[in-house]
Amino acid sequence: MTNQELESIYEERMNRLAPYIRSIPNDDLAQEARIGIYEALKKDPDANNTYLRRSAGWRIANSLKRGRSVDNGHWKRDQIKIVHHDQSSADGMFSFIFKNRMVIPLDDLVNDKIGMDRFVTYLTDVERKIVNQKLDGWPDNRIEAELNISHRQFMKIREEILSKIELSFS
Repeated sequence: MTNQELESIYEERMNRLAPYIRSIPNDDLAQEARIGIYEALKKDPDANNTYLRRSAGWRIANSLKRGRSVDNGHWKRDQIKIVHHDQSSADGMFSFIFKNRMVIPLDDLVNDKIGMDRFVTYLTDVERKIVNQKLDGWPDNRIEAELNISHRQFMKIREEILSKIELSFS
């Protein structure tokens, strides 16, 4: 399941669970509940609502045990770091690009993720194959042979990819 499919399922299920989330009086705990639901859907996209509510409750309980939230004022914004775990998106491109950036500020991660999602949606199937093969370290001539395209076609496709990178991250 891709991240886009998971996000779609999450949005659909959150519409049904909105009354439960609204019943949580604290915004931080409601946020923890949403995270619990998302993580439960990652494990089982077909989970029933009872299981999702229970997962949200477990997440809230664990948050209360920890005793502090990122949002409760004990942390300064520049102290907050996210340890990136492998969330492969679009055939592993996102994970490859960020594998050497294990600890980065939240704002940077969000901006990079948005740009990456935008970039992936702009790519055609051939362009996606070329990007993946380049990320795997393939030389140009091997990619050309694998895709059965001329060097001139490859260079045109490469220029399109570069323009899409610029468009996505600008």
